[in-house]
This record gives sequence, C-alpha cells and structure tokens, in this order.
Amino acid sequence: MSVSSSQFLLIGLLCKCWFWLWAEDGIQPTTLQGSSSRTFDLEVDVHVEWRLSSAPVACQAFLQYRGWDPYRLKQFHFHWGGKGCQGSEHTVDGKTYASELHLVHWNAARYKSFGEAAAAPDGLAVLGVFLETGDDHRGLHKITDALYMVKFKGSATDFRGFNPTCLLPNSLNYWTYPGSLTTPPLHESVTWIVLKQPIKVSEKQMAKFRMLLFTGEEEDKKRMENNFRPPQPLKGRKVRASFN
Repeated sequence: MSVSSSQFLLIGLLCKCWFWLWAEDGIQPTTLQGSSSRTFDLEVDVHVEWRLSSAPVACQAFLQYRGWDPYRLKQFHFHWGGKGCQGSEHTVDGKTYASELHLVHWNAARYKSFGEAAAAPDGLAVLGVFLETGDDHRGLHKITDALYMVKFKGSATDFRGFNPTCLLPNSLNYWTYPGSLTTPPLHESVTWIVLKQPIKVSEKQMAKFRMLLFTGEEEDKKRMENNFRPPQPLKGRKVRASFN
C-alpha cells in the first residue's frame, strides 16, 4: 500500500500506540526458521506475551476492540530487495525502503488460536517498520549474526534472549488502515499499523539477509531477495494518522 501524505485522516494525539513486553529477559524461547516461501520467520513462544494496545480513550477507533485486551505477538519477519533496490511493501509518497519489518500479532482476547484469528476481520494487527540504509543497527546484530544457521530452506535454530522492542524507532507516530496479509491466503483480517519513522540498517547487515536461500542444501541455489509484495491500491480504504 502506498501512503500519500495528502490523503489520510488525522486521528490525533488521543490515539498514541503503546507497547509492552511481558518478559523480563526478552522473548524466549524463540525459533529462527528458514522458509521456502518468502522470508524467514522468528516464531515466538505462545506463553510469552508482547502486548500491543492503545490508550483507552482511543482504542475503539483504533484496533476495534474495547479496553486493554492484548494482541499477542506470533512471529516477526522481514521483506527486502536486491542490493541497492527497493524492498518495502509500503511506500510513502512513492518512496521505497530497503526492507520492511512485520511484527504479526493476533487478538488473543477474542480468539483461541492464531489460525482462528487470522480468518476473522478483527483477528490480526501487524506492526510495520521501515528499514533505511545507513549506519549499523545494534539491535539487528543478534539476528543478522544468526542468519547463517538458517541459510537453507527448512533449517531452524533456537534463538533466545531477544527483545524486539530494540527494533522500534524512537517515534511511534503511525498510519493505520484495514487490510490483508501480504502472503497467501491474503486474509482480509489485518489492522495495519505502519510506523512513520524508519530505523537504520547498514548495507553489510542487509547483505546477510540476501545470503539466505529459498532452496535446500542439495538443490540449486536461489537467493532469497526481492521477497516483497508490490504496493497494492487502497480500493477505498481510509488511511488514518496519529500525527499532524
């Protein structure tokens, strides 16, 4: 989806986004897993809760539920392009970014499982963070330094003691709109929350993403890059912003 700075509705300061991580030592256990589809996944143990919520005054208009009910983090993953190329699944006034992080949450207050939530209109909330090339990102090092262990399709490794709040920018200003997953089956079940401020990532770190493979160890190599879905038309959806 392409965000236009001249075509969104202002929500205002009442609808600031708040995040809590309910684990003292980061999320653990977590599994870092290579994928044969479009990216690699960091799967989060279901007993550890990352709480995604909004201020009480604004939550009815924001995530379409009442109170402080949690959206539980299921997994997070990245999309990226080739060297020097676009890789984000959202654009801002036509601007693309090198990569986009998606933190996928499900409505644990209303549904019993991620699968059930994914099929419901208010089931999922995905937090999108742009990655812009520049300096090294200290928080990403733990991920990029471990990617060699999941280079091939189907590979997996334990990944412990990581707190994903380090991947958020300083400002939590955002755009939000109702949409779908960007991978099949493309369920129309997502409240998208796209943060305005990007985080920095170095080309050296991006190169470690691009060394991953879509293929198994015994197969012809096919590099995992350009694994993003091109921006889609809004089709009448309203985009709202939390900032002027």
